[in-house]
Amino acid sequence: MPPESSHPASGPPQPAPPPRGTPARVGDQGPDARAALSVLLNGRPDGPDPPLRAFLDHAQAHQMDLSGLWAIYDRRGAPQQAVLAVPGVGRTAMLFLSPMTRRAQLKPAAALIQAAVAEAPVQGLALVQAVLSPEEDLKGQALELAGLSRLAELLYMHRASEAEPHTPRGPAGGLPPLNRPLLADPQAPSGLIGPRTTPLASDVGPLLEGLYGESWTPERGAAFATLIEATYEDTRDCPGLRGMRHIDDVVSGHRATGVFHPGLWTLWSDAQGPVAVLLVAEAAPAHDRPPGTPPGTELVYLGVAPRGRGRGLGSELLRYALASAAPFGGAMSLAVDRDNPAARRMYRRAGFLVTASRIAWIGAPAGAT
Repeated sequence: MPPESSHPASGPPQPAPPPRGTPARVGDQGPDARAALSVLLNGRPDGPDPPLRAFLDHAQAHQMDLSGLWAIYDRRGAPQQAVLAVPGVGRTAMLFLSPMTRRAQLKPAAALIQAAVAEAPVQGLALVQAVLSPEEDLKGQALELAGLSRLAELLYMHRASEAEPHTPRGPAGGLPPLNRPLLADPQAPSGLIGPRTTPLASDVGPLLEGLYGESWTPERGAAFATLIEATYEDTRDCPGLRGMRHIDDVVSGHRATGVFHPGLWTLWSDAQGPVAVLLVAEAAPAHDRPPGTPPGTELVYLGVAPRGRGRGLGSELLRYALASAAPFGGAMSLAVDRDNPAARRMYRRAGFLVTASRIAWIGAPAGAT
């Protein structure tokens, strides 16, 4: 019988740390996950705790899947760089990169990105994307090195509720007459929004002669999807996205933006059939919104089919959108491609101001279909 050890048992042996410089999947459990998330947020494994706690609370509240967390470790087994790939609605995933300050971090970051998009939970999705501040140039270089493409510079615009109201014009410039057809919204919370008039020819001026709107219903879902896809032809708003996802995935992504109300989604037709689509959502709840403050709205999508362009439909539908936002406080936010000057001018004329800009990057994960 071998002699007994004089040292007490210390439990199962701990796994060796990953080789230095090799991407390793961390997942969402255990102390390694906290250290890697701290690197992701602060650039160091022992960063301040409040940002980490706030992020974890946000992730839990929004049911974020954190299993796509990857890190690269140093020789002591501490994470140096991290990437998080979070799957979302519409078969997409969002990439988050840890802070980068040196060019020496480029190749490790690119290796992490490639590893994250090649494995679950991202593998097989249709689209992976990242949104960066303009000053995050090194992150952009890492994304490009990993095979992603720069999509657009997005301008985030906001129109405050105090801005001059934009309401559909009646025959004499007033509100639409109440005997016009109504857009009912039976699923909206009581007191927020009810039936409201649809702008027709005599309501919004001669440019919209013969145009009528219908709100979203499950039976009209296919018509909405078909028209949204038709509006992508020759679009100036993020044209690089066209064809990367099935239209059903696109619509699912739109529905997940903010709080969906069927009455705020409208399909507009003329004598030849559907020609324009307008998607508005109640703004998502914000933890920093003072109690009693109206939520505001988001302009999710406004698109006009090629045969309807040049007739002023976009401006008039934006006018209608702002009127429909009134029960939510009147404020509205949106994002637009900087390379879409006509849309930018339209939004500026309606009182929107640029509040921020971001650079959007996109790519197809491994096994994308």
